[in-house]
Amino acid sequence: MFEVAALLFVISGYLSYKAKKNGTDNSLSKLASFAATVCFFIWLFSPKPITEPVKPNLSTAQKNEIYSEQVDRPYYKAHGHYDSLVNQWNDILYKMETGELDRYSAYSKFDELNGQFNRLVGEIRDIGKPDIFNSNQQEDFNILKDETEVAASYMRDATKLIADALDTGEVTPKNLEKITNKTSDANNFITNAIEAKEKLDSQFGVINVE
Repeated sequence: MFEVAALLFVISGYLSYKAKKNGTDNSLSKLASFAATVCFFIWLFSPKPITEPVKPNLSTAQKNEIYSEQVDRPYYKAHGHYDSLVNQWNDILYKMETGELDRYSAYSKFDELNGQFNRLVGEIRDIGKPDIFNSNQQEDFNILKDETEVAASYMRDATKLIADALDTGEVTPKNLEKITNKTSDANNFITNAIEAKEKLDSQFGVINVE
């Protein structure tokens, strides 16, 4: 449509020039100019086709390298950090049971641990998604990302619950049940995330050594 408008503008200009030169009626020029203007506005306000960017045709080796850099390493680090925080959680509970930590020291440690879990949630949320997956791999990646984040957020919430209970002295059966449910659910989510990552690893050349 834009090309038609441009052509009509050229024609109208030519006809106008000829009419002035010959001293004749330039109604055809005006008609062509009007038609060109109509065509231009139709083109201007009509919906334009959306051109999607062409994805680069990556080799298997290139996809494996992207996966290693953007998925394997960040999530290996995140899961290692998660395990470290859970081990600290268990260590605090053990020291409380054996009398090595009093209530106020335990509160301080759980409060600090809550902040670390919260930072981990943010780190996981910020990990991007590379554009290398097919639909099945995309589904596994979503499980990996979402359930790693949920597991960390559940542990953060459980840590806040136990810190609050120690702070107020209200360690009730209801609170203990909430804490137990949160930690149990977190374990299920992180297990699902690890299984999803193992499926992706096997497709992108990552060898897991136990």
